[in-house]
Amino acid sequence: MKAQTFQYLTEWTTLFHNNLAELMEKGLQQQTDERARWVLEYVIDHERKLAREVEGFKQQADPKALKTWLYDQISETLPPDQRTREIDFGTMNFDQICEEIFDVHNQVMEIWKGMTSKGAIPEAKELAQKIYELEKNETMRLADQITSVNQM
Repeated sequence: MKAQTFQYLTEWTTLFHNNLAELMEKGLQQQTDERARWVLEYVIDHERKLAREVEGFKQQADPKALKTWLYDQISETLPPDQRTREIDFGTMNFDQICEEIFDVHNQVMEIWKGMTSKGAIPEAKELAQKIYELEKNETMRLADQITSVNQM
């Protein structure tokens, strides 16, 4: 396990969202179920937006915050991304896709929630809080949208 910085974690989070969108785009080409296609199309856009927003937080962050070392063993708790696991959204049904999406998003939220108290300086804690709030609010918004579709 090597030590990482908040910059590493923000870059990882951006990559995670982009990689998830790419896996969904790949699965969308194979998907025949209408509701599954809808959720993939919706979440692809959602993931791209999240990646841009996390990158924006990184660009605006105090350089001291980004260079702050993380003392937790985060590489052992990071959810899977394209480099470690291939998620086949093309063979999943609507419910399986939703379950997978919320599982990985909840893991990302938990990582950032944990980081809100781990920053050695206030600027790092503030950065972690902002990204945690973004992840939490966007996951809740995603859940609301998917619930609406499921009720139709």
